[in-house]
Amino acid sequence: MRSIPFDLCEFIEDERQSELFRRAEEPEGRLGLKDVLNFAIRDELDVLERSVIMLYWFDGVPAKAAADRLGLTTRTFYKALERAMRKLGAALKYAVLLERG
Repeated sequence: MRSIPFDLCEFIEDERQSELFRRAEEPEGRLGLKDVLNFAIRDELDVLERSVIMLYWFDGVPAKAAADRLGLTTRTFYKALERAMRKLGAALKYAVLLERG
C-alpha cells in the first residue's frame, strides 16, 4: 500500500479514528474495510445508533417494526439511522482513501 502524501490523521478530529488510521498505514496493522466498519460500529456509534443499524441492516427488520421494537417513533428511528450512516460513511471514506493511497 502506498503512503498518502499528507498525514490523514491530522484531518481526523476523533482520537480513536486517528489511532485506527495510523494503525491502518502500518503494514503489520493493516485493516480491511470490514475491520474499519466493525470498529466504527463498535466504537463510533452510540447505543441507539448501533441498535438501529443492527436491526435494520443486519437483521433486516423493516424500519417501522424496528422503531416499534425500540420504542421510537419512525421519525426518531430514521434520524438515528441517518446519524449512524453519516458516521460509518466518514470512517469508510477515510479507509478507502488509505486503501487507494
